[in-house]
Amino acid sequence: MTYIILHKNKNIEIINHEYDDMDSILEGILKSDHPEGAKRTLFKKIVEKGAQPHASNMTLPVLNLTSKWFLDGENDLKISAGWEIFVSWAKHNQPCVDSFFSRDYLVSLLTTKYKNEANPPLVIHQCMRIVPNKSRTNSQKIIEASAIKFIQEHIDTVCLRNFVIFLEEYKDCVPKGKYRLKFCESLIEGLSKGKTPENQNEVMQFVKDVARIVQFIHHLWQSGDASLVLDCLKNVFYILCDVTSSEEPSDCLGSLLTCVPNDVCNDVIKQAVKTDMVDNDAMTLALQRMVNWLNWPACINIDQIVIMFLKELATHKKYTVLISVTESKIESVMEKLQYAPVRDASFKILSHMLLSFQHSAIPFHKIIPQVKGTVAVLRKEKTKESLECLSNLAELLYCLMSHHTGFPDLYEPLIEMIKMYPEPSEDVIQMKLAESKWGGTSSASLTDVSGLQKSETGKIGLLNLGNSCYMNSIIQTLYMCDEFRQGVLTHPIRSPGNILSKLQEVFAFLAKSHRPAIAPSSFLDASRPPWFTNGCQQDCSEFLKYLLDQMHEQEKMKSITQGSPNKTIIEDTFGGKMSSTVRCLKCKHESTKVEDFIDIPLAFPHNTSSSKQLVGGSSEHSITTVEQEQKMDASADKSGPLHLNDLVKHYLQTEKLTGDNKYHCDHCKGLQEGESNIKIEQSPQYLVLTLLRFSYDVKLQCRSKIFREVKYPETLVLPIQTKKSPEQTSKRMKPNNVPSDVYKTLMGDENSVIGTDKEVYGLCSVIVHSGASSECGHYYCYSRHSSPTGNPHISDNVDKIDFLENKWHLFNDCRVSYTSYDSFSNVTKRFNRDTAYVLVYRKISPSEFEGQQTIVKEPSIISKLRADIDKDNSKYLQEQDEANKYNTKTRERSSSTSSYYSRRDGDDEPPPPDCGGSSGLDSLDTVGARFIF
Repeated sequence: MTYIILHKNKNIEIINHEYDDMDSILEGILKSDHPEGAKRTLFKKIVEKGAQPHASNMTLPVLNLTSKWFLDGENDLKISAGWEIFVSWAKHNQPCVDSFFSRDYLVSLLTTKYKNEANPPLVIHQCMRIVPNKSRTNSQKIIEASAIKFIQEHIDTVCLRNFVIFLEEYKDCVPKGKYRLKFCESLIEGLSKGKTPENQNEVMQFVKDVARIVQFIHHLWQSGDASLVLDCLKNVFYILCDVTSSEEPSDCLGSLLTCVPNDVCNDVIKQAVKTDMVDNDAMTLALQRMVNWLNWPACINIDQIVIMFLKELATHKKYTVLISVTESKIESVMEKLQYAPVRDASFKILSHMLLSFQHSAIPFHKIIPQVKGTVAVLRKEKTKESLECLSNLAELLYCLMSHHTGFPDLYEPLIEMIKMYPEPSEDVIQMKLAESKWGGTSSASLTDVSGLQKSETGKIGLLNLGNSCYMNSIIQTLYMCDEFRQGVLTHPIRSPGNILSKLQEVFAFLAKSHRPAIAPSSFLDASRPPWFTNGCQQDCSEFLKYLLDQMHEQEKMKSITQGSPNKTIIEDTFGGKMSSTVRCLKCKHESTKVEDFIDIPLAFPHNTSSSKQLVGGSSEHSITTVEQEQKMDASADKSGPLHLNDLVKHYLQTEKLTGDNKYHCDHCKGLQEGESNIKIEQSPQYLVLTLLRFSYDVKLQCRSKIFREVKYPETLVLPIQTKKSPEQTSKRMKPNNVPSDVYKTLMGDENSVIGTDKEVYGLCSVIVHSGASSECGHYYCYSRHSSPTGNPHISDNVDKIDFLENKWHLFNDCRVSYTSYDSFSNVTKRFNRDTAYVLVYRKISPSEFEGQQTIVKEPSIISKLRADIDKDNSKYLQEQDEANKYNTKTRERSSSTSSYYSRRDGDDEPPPPDCGGSSGLDSLDTVGARFIF
């Protein structure tokens, strides 16, 4: 009988041991009501007693019981006490251990699923150290035969760590020959299923455990041949490609590549990209998961591997994969700049992704809201590394703003944040872009906009289909011309394939779609001029003239065949009449020609090489090289700003025909000096003015751009030729809220030139060209609805008189935001390559001039289009639901893996607000898939 005495002073004494019943004593202590501290003290006494040799009939029951506690114990007391007693009693009772550690018991340790999965390798390890050599040899064969299956069935990282530690000491237990690869693959599979602990205190131990396993695998690679490494890396790739797995592979897989030479990685990547066994979706998923390896602090060369992969994909023109990966991961890569352990690798990947993604600004614009917070963190650290990263980031931003021109509202805050850093030279920018370029793809149509939210303006953007910004700007400009939009939407379509029907589809979706952006692919196919090369930048003015002319001719032809020669929509809204009169200075004979026009080309007064044309500028094409483009900035005129009125007057002023420019007089039958004069006979509802900023420079041997600044009034007065007598000439009643001096300045003296009248126009759209030549750059437009409000804004400054609603929008492909007239009027001062190119003014009728409001009633969409839109809106809602589910899953997965880098300081501070204003890109959790007509 055993007596346990618990004294009042908490001292414990064990007396009268019956050693043949020690397992019962252990059970009794565990089940007793004693406090846990008292139980631990009792167990410690028994641990000490284990240092003495004991009979097998006592030792074996103790080993059996304590090993069960250790393997299946449900609390820390049972597990820790079981292990300590087992180790103590086993060490000093070797013959009993040899009997205890039987073949059957070893097999059970290797095949049974215990509650404490990580502990069987520790029991095996302890016993293998104690048993004699003969027994150890037999056990090694059993372990070698069972090792692969054991790893496959015990994927807990701690268990793998414990088993690896055992195998490091007993290398003969590692499978050999043809089984070595399968063994390594099983370890790799186990690593891929490792789960990062949610408890921050356990994370570093998890990292150390993974490092121990990876070190062991590297040792096996070093002792094997080259094929073992290649085959294992292929296995890693196929794990990453697995689209069927419900679990994301652990980011710790990336640490496997830490010690692999770059040439070996390169071979695997080349084979992976070339294989036909992996489709684009799986390839995309694999690369996305590789980028996630940035979450793992031990992946010291991940940037080299990811960039190597990106370059190989570009070499094989797998642009779909490149686009998907860049757009889906660019924000998470940018976020990592805030965390020192992975900052250098993250910046290299970020830089390569953004500089190589040259066909679209979407990825660049996605990271803009993160710049402010990143800059703040880097400045706060004030380390050499953080400040160097900040300098490199500033240079990268300058390069991207230079390449993706035409977003002044987004870029102005960026420039303010990095203004203390010098802007790189044009040579440096071009060199960096050339180093990363994919190889001339125009795959913008593949760009995913699933992350976009609909603009707060309620307007819908247009996807860039590959240098199609010229078309997007024209579409948005035409849509904001209210009377034209109404005419298009209500027009009966008799030829579904013509341009007007395609434009009607686009307008209908712009009006009623729930998507943030649509892609008018079929409209581009129907409206693109035959000489326009698909995917290349084009002249938006040339496209506009062709578009309006084709719509007019198609509608006119239909009217003639139906016997109803009414005015076309184009004639009603954009059509005007202009007379060109030539007078011979010798015989005084005059010849006049009246023609229709849809736009007025305005040359710059100093640009004498540009002759005035009746209907528009030249459509000649030329090829511009990068070197030529760099010279073009030299063509910027340093003279003072012009006023739009100056260009209009220059266009309408009498032109002397002398010297080489003499004309042939039919009356005199020869070349004579003369005068040419243009007059507007009939003013259009919408006046389109094109500034002839592009001209052929003989000296530079290319078409150069005129950068001279021009001031654009919100209200323009256009002189009109009239056949009415002064008494018949229509005179506007001066509105009561317009001061007499302002009215006189605006409308002129009542006793002005006989035979002329004046039409008042309000500015409603401006298309801006950002770039150095017509063959490159970017188009975007400022626009507002064109209906007068009835409450004009009156100012002493005539240029500021405004009859239209002061609610401007900035349309820039997918992106739509609110803006202001001041933003447009000052854009060239802030971004010297951004200049107004096409302006649209709406005629203000006499009644509107006097203050009458024009109410625009949106027409009903024809039933077929309405049904198509409703169907697509339902589809969009389903897409959003699917995307939200995916994003939720992604956030849950990434929340634990990103916890390594949580900053200890400032965690209680709110995150910095997004920069760049309301961009439609600030929140990217909801899907915004595109619709392609």
